Amino acid sequence: FPSHDMGRTGQLVVNALLIRGHTVNGIALVMPETKSYGITWYRGDATNKNDLEKTIKDCDAIISVLGHTWKIHSNIQTIAMKHLVSIAGNKTIVSLTGTGVRIKGDKPSLIDSILNLAIRIADPKRVQDGIEHAKVLEKSNCNWVILRVLKLANGNKAQSSKLTEGGPALMLVNRVTVANYLCDLTIVTGK
Repeated sequence: FPSHDMGRTGQLVVNALLIRGHTVNGIALVMPETKSYGITWYRGDATNKNDLEKTIKDCDAIISVLGHTWKIHSNIQTIAMKHLVSIAGNKTIVSLTGTGVRIKGDKPSLIDSILNLAIRIADPKRVQDGIEHAKVLEKSNCNWVILRVLKLANGNKAQSSKLTEGGPALMLVNRVTVANYLCDLTIVTGK
């Protein structure tokens, strides 16, 4: 579970995994102040291969929720994913990224297309990072899946929604829903 500063989505993914009875290894630049039963933290950088290797060595699956902020590498997803696929072996990799990552057969709605165009104009490096990290996974021999989300929202209760392979994407998906989907996809993909 790579995380640079344990963002809002990362916290929810960890909580969802712990509630389901899983143990979690996490990597963070800054160690969380609160310790929780079932989680082992490793101080490190998700763009450092040795730090990632140390973190995932005892894991069955990897969930990446690396996000872009002003203080993080603009290509953090791609760098981390190159390292992960080189060390993951037969571990399942589930990654969260934006809907700007298109695949053959996608059926984006008009609003999805318009919002993604706006994001491409405003922050092309972030979109390109998502695309490049997906290419790394596609070329790998790993068992992987990517969850693509248009816009993350806050909320305390999971939404009633259905995952679709090619869209259309929901306008807003709350982080609780995304955390649950990431956990579900990890289990389904790993079988």
